[in-house]
Amino acid sequence: GFSMAKVISDKLNSKAWYSTQSIGFALHALGTYYAANKPPEQMKFSYRTPQGRFIEVVSTSPVIRIPLKGSDMSQTIEIQSQIAGPLFVRVLTKGQPAVGAGKANASKLAITSKFYDSKGKEIDLNAVRQGSDITAYVTVSNNSNTNATNIALSQIFPAGMEIRNERLGGDDSAPSGVDYQDIRDDRVNTFFDLAASQTKSIRVSLQATYAGTYHMPAVLAEAMYDDTFRANSLGRVVKIVR
Repeated sequence: GFSMAKVISDKLNSKAWYSTQSIGFALHALGTYYAANKPPEQMKFSYRTPQGRFIEVVSTSPVIRIPLKGSDMSQTIEIQSQIAGPLFVRVLTKGQPAVGAGKANASKLAITSKFYDSKGKEIDLNAVRQGSDITAYVTVSNNSNTNATNIALSQIFPAGMEIRNERLGGDDSAPSGVDYQDIRDDRVNTFFDLAASQTKSIRVSLQATYAGTYHMPAVLAEAMYDDTFRANSLGRVVKIVR
């Protein structure tokens, strides 16, 4: 009944990870329930933010989205329901984390990211010479005793660097030990498996093209169908100098 539908809905709205199949079965169950127990034909309620008066909302749609102004998360939104059944309310926010606000995390996977010059010497990203060739190495290790399949490694590079796509030379195959590699303008996504205790290194060729100070997002590796396998590095500042 309704109590079980509420439990499933709360689980889907949580931060817990579920497989595609689990989500599919849950949505199918909810769809079957709501087909037999249709919501009220009309939704009616009033809401008020600290900046204004009560606003009445009447709609035949089962879902209503209302944009809210202001970025103060401490403000209170008052809502008065005018229907007999329950009214569910969610406040959704989105934004971009401040530079340096992230944290490195690891669960069953370990990840390291290093950058080298054309002579194989590790470089300082706070003083990268404009026009220089750079090789980015990311090493991902499976620290568990079970295999990790369908790992997605995401590397996003700052605007001052250009990815040197070596496939343009005619060889469009993925690197050895990799199932697939997707090279875009500003990022490289690599997909592979890791056996228990196995380690793989992914190499990307870059060029420091434009002088300036940039933020390079964290490198992320995660198993697409098991979120217990994941790791990310810290984002970092990159300075390209003339």
